[in-house]
Amino acid sequence: MRKTLLPALLAVAVVLLGPVSMVYAFWPLAASAHQVGRSKLALRASGDQKGGTVYVCTGPSCRNDGAEGCLQLLRSAAPEGVQVKETGCLGPCSSGPNVLATPRPANDPLGGKGREARNVGGVQQPAGVCFTGIKAEEDVALLSEWGFQADASSNPLSALRLLVRSTGADQVPWPILLYVGFNLVRLPINIIFHVDLLQLISQAVKPSA
Repeated sequence: MRKTLLPALLAVAVVLLGPVSMVYAFWPLAASAHQVGRSKLALRASGDQKGGTVYVCTGPSCRNDGAEGCLQLLRSAAPEGVQVKETGCLGPCSSGPNVLATPRPANDPLGGKGREARNVGGVQQPAGVCFTGIKAEEDVALLSEWGFQADASSNPLSALRLLVRSTGADQVPWPILLYVGFNLVRLPINIIFHVDLLQLISQAVKPSA
């Protein structure tokens, strides 16, 4: 659902604000994100993190989301001393492939959610940091704390995607995303056309007497 909402909301914004305004509004952010992304992707492991294990959920939902591809990606990118293994459900489902990076550092890195050790379906999972939706090569940079590296993309939009990923904004539940997106559309329409979309919808769905 989220994958279809984001392009739809962007398209509506382009229609309302115009493509030129969108370029002026978002290009500085994209350029800045590109520089941040290049710096982050260029970071090398400092050596403080010695070894570790990254667990990839291979439950039914994550398999449908591309767990096999995630395993291959991480195994090919894993630095010396870091193992990549399969495990059971890490949650949240439908946001996969999900991975658990261990050991858990003193400070949880951006883009991940720290969690204590737990037993899931009889499988003991150690304490670590859980990351969702690890699919693309640039996503590997989120695991830089464990020594992973990725080449910087020349596309500013890819860097912007990584910046959004690192803040965790991409994991906002879709009902909240839909609510915020609706209000982003509602406000300019109200200002420009003096029409309240919420009131129109309420009147349209209100049963007749």
